[in-house]
Formats: sequence, structure tokens, C-alpha cells
Amino acid sequence: MEVKTLADIKLVGRSVNEDWPVSPELRKTVISQLHDLAASGDPDLAIAASKVIIAADALNIRKREAEQKRLEAEHARKLQLIELAVRVGIIGNDSGTARAMDSVASAGK
Repeated sequence: MEVKTLADIKLVGRSVNEDWPVSPELRKTVISQLHDLAASGDPDLAIAASKVIIAADALNIRKREAEQKRLEAEHARKLQLIELAVRVGIIGNDSGTARAMDSVASAGK
């Protein structure tokens, strides 16, 4: 895809706003073309291209924040499960999961 016109920029902006699936290679190419248009000297193209670049950056930030929150929630849940396992005696407080595996194995004998 080649981004040259205001219509092209608007289409790219729509794809960013609607989070269309785009390959990393195409994303690099399009962002590079948008940077070129932003520096082109044509105020209409420069403003439109800059807005799309900013929108793409904002989307990336939101995605990273959502992933970070997901990982933090997963980590907190795992800690809760470990604490519960310690409280009910499935694992010892000082021995970790190796002891838990030993006690499960010996219980089956």
C-alpha cells in the first residue's frame, strides 16, 4: 500500500481507530510513509498524517497498558493461590512447591 493522498491517510486512520489486523511489515511501511507525509511541507497532509501517527501511538499505549493490567491481575491471582495453598497446608511456607510434590507423591503410595 502506498499512502499519498488525504483519502489514503483517512483510510489508514480508520484502520487504526478500528484496530484492523495489519502485518508488522505493512505497519512499518505505512508509518514510515506517514512520517514522510508529516514532513512533506503540505499542511493538509502533514496535519492528517500527524493525527494518524498520534492515534497509532495512543492505541499502542492502550494495548500495552491493558496487557500490563492483565499480567498484574494474573500475578495477583497466582499469589493468592500460593497463599491459600500455604494456609491449608498443601505446601510448606519454607519449602516451596518441591515439598508439595513430595507430599502428593507419598500420599499416593
